[in-house]
Amino acid sequence: ASAFVAGWGLPPSARAKIYQKAADKISYHLRRNQQARKSHTKTTRNRLRALEIDVDMLPSCEPTDTS
Repeated sequence: ASAFVAGWGLPPSARAKIYQKAADKISYHLRRNQQARKSHTKTTRNRLRALEIDVDMLPSCEPTDTS
């Protein structure tokens, strides 16, 4: 939303640069968050494995419908 506001009233070429910069930033953070999630999952599973806890054998919870 802020990129849209920042580009308001600018010539199309300047607006395109602002939008592209915002898209690049979003893309970067999506990749970094994906990598962080993968890394944290791996670390947690290794810690649990060291405690001899088999995550695959734990019961899973299914959310209940509260409507």
